[in-house]
Order: sequence, then C-alpha cells, then structure tokens
Amino acid sequence: MGTHLIDLVQWEAYPEQIIREEEVKVAAARRWPTVLTREQLARVTGGQATDDFPEFLKKDVTGAGLNVYANGDVSTASRGRLPK
Repeated sequence: MGTHLIDLVQWEAYPEQIIREEEVKVAAARRWPTVLTREQLARVTGGQATDDFPEFLKKDVTGAGLNVYANGDVSTASRGRLPK
C-alpha cells in the first residue's frame, strides 16, 4: 500500500509529467502491524478458526497473534521539495 500512496502523490503533484526515480527521496518510513487472533484471521479470510496459524504465516506470529504489516507512514521529497 505504501508504494501506491507514493505513486498517487507524485501523480497528483506533477500531473502529466514523468518523474524519474532519482527525483524522489525517502526522508523517513515506518511500519507497524495490525495483530490478528486466529478467530479474526478466519473471519476476514472466510476460513475456519483452527488451533494454530498456517505454517506459512508462522514467521509473523508472536504471543499476541499474527502481525499483519498493513500500516505505514512514508515521508518523501520530490524534486528537492520536502513535505510540509
């Protein structure tokens, strides 16, 4: 999602202009998870709650639940202009 937001800002700020990669600098970025229980994961995926998370998701499981990294904040500079 974060990359789409960066694209959207460039598209809005510089309509009908080509922005080269070197013209955009990331000043700061961070991400944080939304933590889901097994029951919440089953509800949002239409699945059935189980005693454990699927094996392929276990790398993102902590004691609190499944960390879903869908939240982020990015500050960029475009063509030398920092955001206000």
